[in-house]
Amino acid sequence: MLNDYYYDFSLEMKKNFSTLIFDNNGIPMVNYGRKTGLQYNPVTVAQYSLAHLSLYIRTKDDKYKKIFLNGAEWFLKNVSDYKNYSLVWFYKFDLTECGLKSPWISAMAQGLTVSVLLRANQITGSKNFLDTAEKVVNIFDVPVREGGVMSTFPDGCIVFEEYPTGSTNSVLNGFIFSILGLYDLFIFAKNKKAEKLFNQSVLSLKDNIKHYDTGYWSRYDLRSDKRLASIHYHLLHIRLFDVLYEITQDVYFIQLRNKWNGYYRSIFCIIKFMFKKFLQKLF
Repeated sequence: MLNDYYYDFSLEMKKNFSTLIFDNNGIPMVNYGRKTGLQYNPVTVAQYSLAHLSLYIRTKDDKYKKIFLNGAEWFLKNVSDYKNYSLVWFYKFDLTECGLKSPWISAMAQGLTVSVLLRANQITGSKNFLDTAEKVVNIFDVPVREGGVMSTFPDGCIVFEEYPTGSTNSVLNGFIFSILGLYDLFIFAKNKKAEKLFNQSVLSLKDNIKHYDTGYWSRYDLRSDKRLASIHYHLLHIRLFDVLYEITQDVYFIQLRNKWNGYYRSIFCIIKFMFKKFLQKLF
């Protein structure tokens, strides 16, 4: 039995969803400017769907359930066969800042979509949602160099790439959202591959979280040692550590949560963060 999603995306309705444009079927699209135009972003569709699931669970208003299931159906209609007998959702536009050419895939998108599909299966009983989710897991053990989403930290432990560029990137929140999708598949469908990958991922995260810790703030990714997380993403990291504690009962994540929350509450750390971010934007 799956409950509401671990992070309440409905809290971001005004901030992150207010500028979206919707197609004729009510599916959100993102405007990437004159060159790229309106595009479907699988992460955005998944987050928007999960936001309305949270609203439905809180209010029992069927209009929110309808929006959630509409998003889940979009994933069924737009899924693609891919390597290692997997099913995936492609980004069908270039992401020039990361050097990604269309079509490309994101581990975060696959993980979030698994969480959407399993909850849609639970609500509707439709086996199509479950069958699709079970095939997504096959992409998680395909290396980035072979067109997959799995990379490694410097110590050789696995990491799932939100932006699989082939070089060190390793966005922290993207990795954790990927892990949560594997966890859902493991506990809901008793999927053995998902269980193995989830356990490996948690150990990998614990062994490598030091790379994201500056001693006064968190890093967004590992692309540069100067790339600090915004306040929004720093707080998101803290919330995701709470989630990891809730599902693993490993006190390490509570200790880490308290440490990083201490950075946020420290005047010294905030001032240092703001100064470093200013320099980052300046240079």
